[in-house]
Amino acid sequence: MSTPLLLPSPISRSFIELANFSDDLAKKPMFVVASKMDASQDPEHVAALKRVAEERELPFFEISSATGLGIEDLKYAMAAKVIH
Repeated sequence: MSTPLLLPSPISRSFIELANFSDDLAKKPMFVVASKMDASQDPEHVAALKRVAEERELPFFEISSATGLGIEDLKYAMAAKVIH
């Protein structure tokens, strides 16, 4: 029996890409954003993404530009990071 291949999460892959591009960029504050929440999204996938964000202590937002869901919360969170 073979051992399953464990792939890094999308968040880990994104961080690795940022770090490869620039160490300074990888040190910037990060947010995890699930977009297009007005469209048909797999609730299990969104919940898994939220768990990964929580494990890494990253803020998580569900947004929709079509309906405005979560946009204000995300804007305020981003502004708070910039100000502090």
